[in-house]
Amino acid sequence: MASWDDSEVARGWIMLCPVRRKNDHSPEERKEFELNSIRNDPDKLVGIRSRLSDVAWWMRRLYQNIDASARMVRADKSGSTPVDMAPIFERLKLDVGYWKLQIQEFGRLFSHIAGKPKGCLRDAKLNFQASLLSKAFQTGTGFNALIRQPASAPTARE
Repeated sequence: MASWDDSEVARGWIMLCPVRRKNDHSPEERKEFELNSIRNDPDKLVGIRSRLSDVAWWMRRLYQNIDASARMVRADKSGSTPVDMAPIFERLKLDVGYWKLQIQEFGRLFSHIAGKPKGCLRDAKLNFQASLLSKAFQTGTGFNALIRQPASAPTARE
């Protein structure tokens, strides 16, 4: 988003969050006054750039769209989510702040189980070494005695 000029940011935002919609719920054509209301407001531009650059915002938006789609009653759908049912984040008992943190910190939090095989293996080996150290201190046997024992350290599969 940093490389987008103000007009691109305004067009993108209005496409994603249109103020005016057609009867079929698709966005109406953007008007110059709508674009100017964003382009000419530096604070609004900063906020919109921030949202458009935020993965957690996109994921929350995706879930909201899925929820809205599930609630639509249409002849070509076999069912719908009842209107009186709570929004999706409430139904899933998701704390939006905590969920947002997990999305933003995904690589740091889950790099040992998700990602490129080389990185996962590196993290698994570090965790294995840490568990050996912990065991050595807990049992009092010393680290050297533990590493001489046959152990199944994580290995890469070719």
